[in-house]
Amino acid sequence: MRIYAILSLLLYVVILSCTDNSTTGPPTAEFELYLQDSPADYDSVIVTIEEIAFRSTLYNFPDSTSGWNMIYNNGESFNLVSLRNGQRELLLKREIPVGYIGSLKITFGSSRIVVDSVSHDLNFPSGYSAISEGIIQVSNDRNVSALVDINLFSSILYNTDSSEYYFSPEFIFIDIDSTGGMFGYTNPSADIFLFSVEDDDTTGFTTSEPDSNYFGFFGLPEGTYNLYLFPHDTLYGNWEIIDLHVLPDNVIELGTIDLPGG
Repeated sequence: MRIYAILSLLLYVVILSCTDNSTTGPPTAEFELYLQDSPADYDSVIVTIEEIAFRSTLYNFPDSTSGWNMIYNNGESFNLVSLRNGQRELLLKREIPVGYIGSLKITFGSSRIVVDSVSHDLNFPSGYSAISEGIIQVSNDRNVSALVDINLFSSILYNTDSSEYYFSPEFIFIDIDSTGGMFGYTNPSADIFLFSVEDDDTTGFTTSEPDSNYFGFFGLPEGTYNLYLFPHDTLYGNWEIIDLHVLPDNVIELGTIDLPGG
């Protein structure tokens, strides 16, 4: 009986020791990252995203190469021009530690652009990485959905001397819950430019869908915007809508916009 008692006591000590030394690690939350584009007037822009990494705001890193946490290394290609009127691509969905994301780094691979049905290489240094600063809180009381929005207007440069296209990616990343949008219909179909009053710059372009004349801009940071519409049918005139105030978690319904003329 003494032997059984001693063995039982030893087993209890082992179990207690394992329980006391076990660790669950830091708390995590589900994080989703989507890709969308502020398109420009090209046939297509095919970019390859090799890697995505983030850096926390909790530490002061000594240089730009330290503290990055890899969350994506799939090496996929995307046609950015097709990501318009509310279309998005899910880049990743995974658990990451709670805290604050302060920087996002995207490493790009071989990419190309199609202009007037002719394909061109997009030139940039091999393994080029673009970094955007921003604050996104990751907490374990909600799922976090963030957005990467690449602005093609400011990211693609054309060298008239060499007749070459260059890619210098500019993007924002932002918590989707902090963004707003707008949508509507044009009569007839039209190209639509989005102008940010605060940035004093064109921040987006789209064309109304051929089957419905629907258009939309989503994932917009809070601010004031103007719309400039240019109909495909030259019998109609251009039009503008100014001082559209976009608020977080709010979408402006513009209805049907009848362009003058016809």
